[in-house]
Amino acid sequence: MKKMKRNFAGGMLAAVLLCCGGCGQNKNDSTAANGSQSRQANVFEMPTYSRIVNAYNDIHYKKNLGQDFNAIIGLIQGGKTINRDGVEEMDFCSPVRGKNDNLSWSFDLSAHEKELAEALRKDGDGYYRMKTEEYKANPSEENLHPVNPTIRAVNAQNEDFAVARLDQSSFPRCSAEVIKKIAPETADARYQIMEKPGQTNDGEHSAEASAWKITENLYFLLTADFSGAWHPRTYCFILYDGTGEPEAFASFDSLPSTEYGRAAINSLQGNPYSMNNLAVLMYRGEVNRYTPSDELIEMLLTTSAERGCLEAMYNLGIFYRDQKDAEKSQRYFDQAKAKGYRHIGKTK
Repeated sequence: MKKMKRNFAGGMLAAVLLCCGGCGQNKNDSTAANGSQSRQANVFEMPTYSRIVNAYNDIHYKKNLGQDFNAIIGLIQGGKTINRDGVEEMDFCSPVRGKNDNLSWSFDLSAHEKELAEALRKDGDGYYRMKTEEYKANPSEENLHPVNPTIRAVNAQNEDFAVARLDQSSFPRCSAEVIKKIAPETADARYQIMEKPGQTNDGEHSAEASAWKITENLYFLLTADFSGAWHPRTYCFILYDGTGEPEAFASFDSLPSTEYGRAAINSLQGNPYSMNNLAVLMYRGEVNRYTPSDELIEMLLTTSAERGCLEAMYNLGIFYRDQKDAEKSQRYFDQAKAKGYRHIGKTK
């Protein structure tokens, strides 16, 4: 994938987020979603693949480069270390439906997640590795596959699952012409464009791309790269109105579940609770892992808070605290407290 456009202030994405109408609740009604432990609902439990990659990054980058993954990516992307001290302190809110919400994204990943979890085990170093056929009779680390083959296999399983579910959905496949417009890099000769259900890789290309149309100006792109050790896949929502440049909006490690996908889609529909949840997923590194943008996170949280989401107001306090802006941080903490907000997670 191309790097996400950094200038959100003037792009199509900013226009959609800032100009679309509210989600249908009165701003003062936000307390209905703020009063219970359901804010931390397990609909936002981290997917298995994200856990695998996080464990690898935590160990590998600190061990070999002396810095954690966020620091490395921050230096690559923007020349500065990304501070994520508050990553476990930000609050999700219960998904609240708005009058403009699009509910067509509906994928139950529970059985697939369970199957993946049962096939994996953490080794003594903290890496997730896939069990071999011999593991059942002799459950020891010597009967676990190495890390790289494990991640390749999980990536392949995730893609097969995603393609099957997307093709069974109401979302139509995109033609090669459309795919090359929403993702210009796929015009490169190394890409095989997968236009039809059941199409398989011809073995002559080192990458492939498929896409589905979600709404009038929103697409979902799935790319695979077979040139590296992991054969990574990218699952990405892309905004494109047919005139300007496409904007990669929200990129995931695997097929987003119902609530993960709706957090992205309904942020574009003006739902402030979706905006908050998407921002938290971005802050946790589950969305836009390799193209982090504090600018986009700030935009989502600010717009959400302005539209009455108290979680977003509190989360802005965390965000600015981690940005070393004590004045702004305290202002948002005080505003959230004055409105009766009660943080239910841990606080450093």
